[in-house]
Amino acid sequence: MMKPVDLLFTDLPVSLLQTVRDLMNGVDVSWAIVEPGCSTAAEVIEAASGVRALIPFYAPVTREVFESIPSLEIIALPYVGSDTVDLEAADERGLWVCNVPDGNREEVAVHALGMTLSLLRALPRYDASIRAGRWDDKAAGELRRISGLTFGVLGVGNIGSLIASYGLPLFGRVVGYDLSVPAEQFPAGVISLGSVQALFEQADVISIHVPLTPQTDGLVDDGLLAQCRPGTYLVNAARGPVVDSDALLNALGNGQLRAAALDVVPVEPPARSDPLLHHPDILLSPHAAHYSEESKQETFSRAIANATAVIRGQTPVDALVGP
Repeated sequence: MMKPVDLLFTDLPVSLLQTVRDLMNGVDVSWAIVEPGCSTAAEVIEAASGVRALIPFYAPVTREVFESIPSLEIIALPYVGSDTVDLEAADERGLWVCNVPDGNREEVAVHALGMTLSLLRALPRYDASIRAGRWDDKAAGELRRISGLTFGVLGVGNIGSLIASYGLPLFGRVVGYDLSVPAEQFPAGVISLGSVQALFEQADVISIHVPLTPQTDGLVDDGLLAQCRPGTYLVNAARGPVVDSDALLNALGNGQLRAAALDVVPVEPPARSDPLLHHPDILLSPHAAHYSEESKQETFSRAIANATAVIRGQTPVDALVGP
């Protein structure tokens, strides 16, 4: 067990260690980084005894964690997603949980758009064909002009609204659906649809930007994908479990989907035997859409500011729940 500190960082990837050390230089609270690992609830409990603030990367912060660490006052997330934290349990205990809702907004939107354009121009197919020794401009089959396509955005919040606005000058139409964001808050020119089914029926390209909740877990399933026009393109830069992997593979197999791009998968990292890794019409990146040097600095500096504010008796910002 570590010596108690005010602020504890858990399960940081190696690439973030120096960034965090630099950001904490001169900060007048006691702090520590758990190295290595600390990626399970049990490991968090063992490491975090007596801490007041916790900045996890993807370690689960469960009801058991809250019950086992009575000193805990805040979970400061260095990103927008909160699916790793039991918000109900935190709320019951009167704890702060804060996120950084827009710290990597631009990065994720640009990454998802880049994946979208790569699929629409069949860049992975062309690249594979050339590397296999062919020089054939028809290797990807029939392609369509982007200005004649409908771009659908599922989840028109911080990130979804930005990629929707990026799509307006490129696509013939941009449509969106969001359960909680009213249509008047959509970017001007984005058409609000009344249901997720309508989005899947009308869009030629679908980009997913919803949080992982009980309502969105497995949302994109066989039934929903069956609503797609044949040859639809699907991009997921949200959370892996939102898309059912078997349903995705089935839709690629029967032609409902032409291709898919995934920055996220249900289990990360995936097993080497995972069929998602071996399908020629799936473009993959390793949950990297959030990353740039600027976003790394911004998200962690804001999470640290929230954590240290509570330690000093001040009020944090971007609270999901609080006392």
